[in-house]
Amino acid sequence: ACSTRFIVLIEEDFSLVEEFERASAILLSSMALLSQMSSDHPVRAVRLRHRKMPGEPLWVERAHYSSGAHLSGEVDQTHLLHYLHFSNDVDVRFPKSIQDCSPAGSEVRHIKFYCSNVKHAEYTNNPCMYKRDWLVASLGRHLEWDDFNTMERRVASWWSQQNFSVAQGDGLFLHERVDGMRVGQAGSGVVQTDEEEEDMWTRDIESALSSPRVLTVPVFSPRVAFIVHGGSEAGAGAEIDVLDLKFFRHVEIIFLSEAEEGEEKEEEDRATRSLRALASSHNFSFTQLRWKIEFQRLQELVESCDVVNVWSDSPLWRRWLAEGRDPKVV
Repeated sequence: ACSTRFIVLIEEDFSLVEEFERASAILLSSMALLSQMSSDHPVRAVRLRHRKMPGEPLWVERAHYSSGAHLSGEVDQTHLLHYLHFSNDVDVRFPKSIQDCSPAGSEVRHIKFYCSNVKHAEYTNNPCMYKRDWLVASLGRHLEWDDFNTMERRVASWWSQQNFSVAQGDGLFLHERVDGMRVGQAGSGVVQTDEEEEDMWTRDIESALSSPRVLTVPVFSPRVAFIVHGGSEAGAGAEIDVLDLKFFRHVEIIFLSEAEEGEEKEEEDRATRSLRALASSHNFSFTQLRWKIEFQRLQELVESCDVVNVWSDSPLWRRWLAEGRDPKVV
C-alpha cells in the first residue's frame, strides 16, 4: 500500500511536458499548498493539468465558445477555475471567486497558483495532487469503481457540497486521447438523448448548441510564439509586456541560446531570468533552447503556433521564418 504523504492521481493518457527542474518546483509548491493550515477553506486538491498546454479535449472551453458565451461575457460559475486554461483575465474579472494563493517562495521560482472554493471548481478526473490521509478518509470513500460515468457523477455530487478550496497552478501534464484525438482536432458525435447514463459534459454541450441529436464542437485555440535571439531580450520584453494578447489561448516566449551543450553564458543567464519573470507575470509559457542542438524542438514549437514573431540581430532568423522555416537556411 502507498505510504507517501502526498498522492497524484493521473490517468494513462496524460504526458509530462515540463523539464525536471521546473516540474520538481511545481510539485514542491503543490505540497506546500496542501500542507498549509487553514480552518476556513483549506486547499484539498491541486490540479496539475498544464494551464497553457492542456491538450484536447478541453470541454469547458468548447462549451464556452460553442454557446457564444465568449461574446456575451457569461461564464459557467461551477467550472470557473477551468477558465484559467484559456482566459488570461478570469482572476481579474472574478476576484472574489479566484485568488492568487501561491505559497511562499513561488515568486522566486516563477510559479503561480490560483485557488477557488469547490463551488467554482467542479470535480475532475484530470491530474490532481492530494494529501494521502485526506484522500483515504474523505474522497476515497466515494471512489469505489462501478463504471466511469456513475463514479464521476457520484464523486461530483459529494464534492459540490463541501467547503474546501481547490488550487490550479501552471501545471505539468498535457492530455492526449488514447482513442486518437490530438491537440487541435475537433470532435463530433451522436448524442443518445434517451440514454440515462449519457455523459454529463455531452449534455451540457448539447444544450449549448440547442441540438437534439448531433453535435459538432469547434476548437478555438489560437497560439502565438515570440522568438527572442541574441541581445534583443530587453527590447523584446518591453514590447511583449504591453501587447494585448487576450485573444490567444497560448502564448509562448522562446529564448534562443547560442550556448553549446554543457556551456553556460553569463549574459544569457540574465536574459533567461528576465524573460522567465516576464512570462510568469503574464501566465505565458517560457522555453529556453540551445538552438544548435535543439533545432527540432524549436521547429515543433513554431509549427504548433498560428502566429510567430521574432526579435533578432541576425537577418537569418527572419529569413528562416519567411522561407518555410527550413533549418538549412540557418
